[in-house]
Amino acid sequence: MFVCPSCQTLLAQDKLPAFALANCLYCGALPERFQDLTWLEEKVYAIYSITAHITCLFMFHGNTCAHDMNVMSIASVLPCTPVDINGFLSVMFIGPDTFDPKRMGTLFHVRKHNIWSFLVWLKAHNHLYADIRLDKAVMEQYPLDSTIPGLHDRYLHLRPLVLGHIWPH
Repeated sequence: MFVCPSCQTLLAQDKLPAFALANCLYCGALPERFQDLTWLEEKVYAIYSITAHITCLFMFHGNTCAHDMNVMSIASVLPCTPVDINGFLSVMFIGPDTFDPKRMGTLFHVRKHNIWSFLVWLKAHNHLYADIRLDKAVMEQYPLDSTIPGLHDRYLHLRPLVLGHIWPH
């Protein structure tokens, strides 16, 4: 079993790491209605936010790059606003064709009902969310079932080099 160095140090001192399952952080299996939450929906209700999340799409085969990040903020009100979520997203498309965001499918979709239902469930079942204030006005900034608002400003389309030349438009 792999144990991270900071947890290993605490365990060697007979101390329980803050995020150990023994601290009652495991709430059991998620109800079936929450089994299809998207990774972006998970970001909307995360208490701890990272400084960036970069998804690189190359020829429409997705690759996600994950890097060690500093925690940017700790939420006291949820959900996070779409502006906050877009602040740590960037979409870079590398390919010869004109970039069409519709071809990404549901990669960056959020569903308002799923997010709010899960937040209410977390508040009732996870002690980390017990004191978090839920803001219905922020939730209204999200679409019923669509791409997160403002994501179009986070797209970057790069054309690859071919034999030392930029791919033609």
